[in-house]
Amino acid sequence: MIPQPLTDELDRLFGNGWKSVPIGSGGFSGATVTRIESALGTYALKPHPISFSDRIASTHAFQEFLAARTELPIPHLLRWSRGRLHFNSPQKHRIGNRNGPPQHPDTLFAIGEYCWELTDWKPGEPVRSTGWIRDEALNNVIDAIATMHAHVRDWELTWAAPVDCIERGLELRASKLSDYMQSGFDRCKTHWESIPDRRSQPVLKSLGRILSLARAVGSRLYKPMQELATIPVPSHWIARDLWREHFLFDGDRITGIIDFTASKISWPGLDLARSLGTFLLDEDPRWEAAIERYRFAVGKQEIELHDVRVTHRVSTILSAMHYVETACQSTESPQAWRLIREPRIAARILELETCMDSIAKAMQVTGA
Repeated sequence: MIPQPLTDELDRLFGNGWKSVPIGSGGFSGATVTRIESALGTYALKPHPISFSDRIASTHAFQEFLAARTELPIPHLLRWSRGRLHFNSPQKHRIGNRNGPPQHPDTLFAIGEYCWELTDWKPGEPVRSTGWIRDEALNNVIDAIATMHAHVRDWELTWAAPVDCIERGLELRASKLSDYMQSGFDRCKTHWESIPDRRSQPVLKSLGRILSLARAVGSRLYKPMQELATIPVPSHWIARDLWREHFLFDGDRITGIIDFTASKISWPGLDLARSLGTFLLDEDPRWEAAIERYRFAVGKQEIELHDVRVTHRVSTILSAMHYVETACQSTESPQAWRLIREPRIAARILELETCMDSIAKAMQVTGA
């Protein structure tokens, strides 16, 4: 439901001839995107919690930077005529060259508990399953990521500069894996064995297999993940959520790169791990060629295949274990049980089992 003040604003922008078509997000957050159809064109309307407004203002500046300086099919943000957010210190949100114009958050419309963004609509369809991407489409993905990184690598920010530093995202992955190795896997196994119908329900059987594989693979990844988390790595603005559903295609051609909500300064290897890990199974021989293509395109040799694959493998374990732990709550929480059985979540769990199997085979690990 679009709130009335926002409806009035859309009337001002498009007249009375527009209509809204809600569509479910392909992402895991469940956030709803609404397609706005009007005589002026088709647009995407998306809400964010008002508490995220500071961060969204910054990610919008990053998105606009890329849209203006590259030919990548990145959605253009529209500016609201009214209802924009006002901050006590707009200078805080100024991003770009130190002598450039400030980026005020007039791309956000604030009403109630949400702030809304409006972008042009990008056509196309995502690759629906891990492992199904064609070579030319994969090359286009790598080229797109390299183009983004090459443009922002030396982007001078007013409040942070790209430097080599310890990456917080890698530290968090190492810490979470350590927690699972110390007690988390045992705790989950105990809860798992208390679920009466765990062997008869397909989704629960899949999660049981995931738990077994995650524990076996995690023990092999523990040391390299801890080492990676302590090494300073290059950092600059990246998208951070370039997974399979956020690339839209017409054949092998990319027609849209969507959802920059998670963008911030991080290690560029995270973009590669996220993208390749959702396009390719771990056994796929194209990993090495993809990393080499990226390194050649950006002109730097600072991203190593080993580091990207360790990050991808640990990220897959942590993502899979999130669903395992949710399932372990199912005996006490009807809500958790409904979530696990929801078709979108069930499909994701089955895919994660396939991904975990592929990682185990590539590492020559057998689950208990």
